[in-house]
Amino acid sequence: MRVSERIQEVIAGEDGNVAAALIAGARGGISEETNKDLRKAGLAHILSISGLHMALAAGVVMLALRSLFALFPGFSMRHPVKKYAAFLSLLSCTFYLAMSGADVAAQRSYVMIAVMLCALFVDRATISMRNLAIAAIAMIALSPHEILGPSFQMSFSATAALIAAYAWWSERNARKFSRAGRKAAERGFLARMVAPAVATGGTSLVAGLASGIFAAYHFNNTAPLGLVGNVLALPAISILVMPFGVFGLVLMPLQLDWLPLQVMGVGLWAVRHIAAFVASWSPDGNPGAMPGPALVLWTMALLVAVAFTTRLKLLALPLLAAGLAVFLKVPFPDIVVSEDAKLVVVRQQDGSFAVNRDRPSKFTIDNWKSAYLIKQIIEPQKGTKKNNAGSSSGFICEEGVCFVTLRDGRTLSYTADETMRDVACNIGDIAILAISGKGAQCESEQTLVISKRDLALKGTLEIRLGGQLSIASDKADSKPALVPPKPGLEAEQLPNRPAFQYYRDQLTFAVDAPSRPWHLHRLYSRPARGLPDREYKKKLSSSSAASACSASGETQGRCRNGSAQ
Repeated sequence: MRVSERIQEVIAGEDGNVAAALIAGARGGISEETNKDLRKAGLAHILSISGLHMALAAGVVMLALRSLFALFPGFSMRHPVKKYAAFLSLLSCTFYLAMSGADVAAQRSYVMIAVMLCALFVDRATISMRNLAIAAIAMIALSPHEILGPSFQMSFSATAALIAAYAWWSERNARKFSRAGRKAAERGFLARMVAPAVATGGTSLVAGLASGIFAAYHFNNTAPLGLVGNVLALPAISILVMPFGVFGLVLMPLQLDWLPLQVMGVGLWAVRHIAAFVASWSPDGNPGAMPGPALVLWTMALLVAVAFTTRLKLLALPLLAAGLAVFLKVPFPDIVVSEDAKLVVVRQQDGSFAVNRDRPSKFTIDNWKSAYLIKQIIEPQKGTKKNNAGSSSGFICEEGVCFVTLRDGRTLSYTADETMRDVACNIGDIAILAISGKGAQCESEQTLVISKRDLALKGTLEIRLGGQLSIASDKADSKPALVPPKPGLEAEQLPNRPAFQYYRDQLTFAVDAPSRPWHLHRLYSRPARGLPDREYKKKLSSSSAASACSASGETQGRCRNGSAQ
């Protein structure tokens, strides 16, 4: 806390808040405008203590130590000063990790840097797929669940892509050098000046493409001009921000940190203005929700591209094309039901979405707008079921029941009132019953029922409407087949229910089979056990409690203990 306060004292304003985030991990003071500009410019990664910060911090310390050892050539010739510098750099990274709060991203970056520095101790190459694999195994052993998180996926995918690209480029230059000779391979003055910008742009492009797959999947967001933002801002970060930030941190106990932190502030001022400029020109980078199969195909393409070193890399192209085809083909859902069964949105004929509540959760609605590219939300109307039965302009709500006409002519009904269950079942071809217990079912087997228990066990639901199935007349009156429950969590909790037999509708839950250990907590919630939500009684104030005691005739002792009901 004292470190961040000192930084904000020396560097005033928004630049000080960003500096505190870079050095101490204190991101709370950064304004939403700055966060938005950095995201749109593809520079949001500089705000978290990640591999960039660890690498720059370790690099600055190691470069300074190697330069210091070079002043004593006799000592340097007799001792492995490179290993000494690597060890001290590892200690500095350990201090940086502890000071920054040691969040998950910082821990992962520290493990990767530690593996690479330890490779120097045993005279091995620091940048290699082997070291990346060791770091990944170590992180999975420490936090197995992180493998499914965006931080792990984006970090290791970008690093793997950079290692593969660096190896390909080095091999290409080696072949060119061997064929052309030293003099022919030498670059002119202009080429040497442009080379750093080209290298920065290539690094940003490779890392952005590799990590952008997972950013689009998890956050529904990409940075179309991220390449431009990184090319313009990374030189300032690498030359002014991080090196002088490290110097300021080292000199802070001696009260000599003012000048280095001022230089860091100048660099951050430049970075913020670059981000604002790029963000002002950046188009919307939201591709919408990515289907799971598209993510799998693009991940396989990435693995093929980084794993193979020959022309077998070209096998990634068909996988990329297949992933693009899946991404473009899979439509957005027609119905979305929230995990707590309180919120339902339905796509209308004109592309707008109808919602079942006057005041829906802003957080949930904003997420759905981003994921499903929703431009307009239609609020529910008040009216009678008789007069509005044919209405298709959103939900009609009356006496605890809401219903809406779907784009294929069917009706969806919703109720959270157990006494109105039969009404909802009679109205809807699809009935969403936000009630607990055995009452969350309809008598008619022709109605698809989504209960609160289903959602508690399996999470948010997406429904994509399909075409009507053609059923022979001699089978039309027969009882529908039952869908057996899937093994695992579903087999223990969900009873057999009628199949959705007349339509090719697709139901996709957030948590699908097979169930995993980190899903087992869902078994113990009250809705999952068929119990109603717990009702908490409001605590009476002292004056209200005294009045209640007087009115109920309770004794003074019982009133003092607060037992008046």
